[in-house]
Amino acid sequence: MAADYPKLKIGEIAASVSETHKRGKPELIFLNTSDILHGKFLHRTYTPTKDWPGQAKKSISRDDILLSEIRPANGRWAFVREDADDFVVSTKLMVIRADQRRVCPLYLYQFLTSSETTAWLQHLAESRSGTFPQITFDQVASLEIPLPPLPEQKAIAQILGTLDDKIELNRRMNATLEAMARALFQRWMETHETEIEQHSVQSLIDTRTLLIGDGYRAKNSEMGSGGLPFVRAGNLREDGLDLSGAETLGPEGVKAAGHKLGQAGDVAFTSKGTVGRITRVAPKTGRFVYSPQVCFWRSLVPEKLHPNVLYRWMSTDGFMRQVDAVSRQTDMAPYVSLQDQRKMVIQLPPAAAQQTIAKQLQPIDEKIAADAEQSRTLATLRDTLLPKLLSGELSTATAA
Repeated sequence: MAADYPKLKIGEIAASVSETHKRGKPELIFLNTSDILHGKFLHRTYTPTKDWPGQAKKSISRDDILLSEIRPANGRWAFVREDADDFVVSTKLMVIRADQRRVCPLYLYQFLTSSETTAWLQHLAESRSGTFPQITFDQVASLEIPLPPLPEQKAIAQILGTLDDKIELNRRMNATLEAMARALFQRWMETHETEIEQHSVQSLIDTRTLLIGDGYRAKNSEMGSGGLPFVRAGNLREDGLDLSGAETLGPEGVKAAGHKLGQAGDVAFTSKGTVGRITRVAPKTGRFVYSPQVCFWRSLVPEKLHPNVLYRWMSTDGFMRQVDAVSRQTDMAPYVSLQDQRKMVIQLPPAAAQQTIAKQLQPIDEKIAADAEQSRTLATLRDTLLPKLLSGELSTATAA
C-alpha cells in the first residue's frame, strides 16, 4: 500500500538565491548554461574574470541545484557536489537552495530533473511569449513535491543516484572511446593523404551519394498513431541521440512546423544556435522528427560513402573549419544555411579504403552504442522508479 506522504510546494522548502560573487581573484571558473549537462560540470577551467560576459555574476555553494531558465528539457542542470568558492555562474541559471531541515537537496534535485517534471516545465516554457522557451522560479516554486521523512528522502536519493553514477561512468568511458576513434581516424586520413587529394566529392555535384536534409517534410502517414519524438539541439549527445524527456509531436504539430523525418544512420548536425554539434543516430533508434535547429547528413549509397566514415569525417577539425568559414551571425543566433552546407567539400579515399577503416572502428563503435543503450535503459528505469518511490508505492528497501 502506498504511503500517504504530505505534499508541499517547492517554494515552501527551497528558494532561488542570487548572490553576486565578489570575484576576489583575477581568474575564476565561469559556468554558462552550456557548461552544465545532466548533473555535471563540463569544465573546471580558470579564465581571466576581466574577459567575462555581463551575465557572469552568481555565486554558488555545495548542495545547490543549478537549473537553466531556457529550454528546461535540454538537460542543462547540475548538482553542486563540492565547495564552490571559485565558481561563478550565469544569471540564466537558477540557483535553487534547499532548506535542509526539511528536504534532502539531492532528493529535491532528483524530483526537479525527472522526465515528468522537466516535460511539464518545458510545456510551461513554450506556453509563454518570447524569443526563447523560458521558465521562472515562480513556476518551479508552485510545483508540489511528496515529502517523506528525511531518512527516506536520503534513501531515495541514494538509490536514484546509483543509477545516475552508472550513467555518468558510461558517459566517461564513451568519451574516452570517442577520443580513441578520432585519433585512429586521423592517422588513417594522414596515411591516405595522397588518395584523399585525388578523390574529392562535392555534395551539390554528387547528390546521388550524399543527402543534406532540410527540405524533407514528414507526412501524416509516417507519424504513427502516437506521434514521434521531437529532436532538438539539446538531444544531441556525443554517444548518440538522447530522446529521454523529448517532446512527442503528432501529425498536426509536425504539419504546422514542417519538421524533418530522421532515421537510423543519419548524422545529425546543429545548423542554428550552437552550430556544429554532431552526433550519429544509432541503428536501434526509431523514427523521429528534427527541429529546425538541426539538419541531417545521410549517405545514400553506403558502398561509395560509408556512413561511419561520413560521421567520423564530420567530426574532424577540417570539417569544422569549413563550418566556421560559412557560419553567419544574425541578431538571433549564428547559423549555417542549407545552401552553404551543400558547398562543403568531402575529401575521402576510394570505397575499399573506407571499408578498411570502418572495420577497424567497428568494435569501438559497437561498444559506444552498447554503453549508450545501457544508459538509456538505466535512465528509463530511474524515471520509472522515481514516481513509485515518491508516492511510497515502492519502498526503498525493496528497490535497493
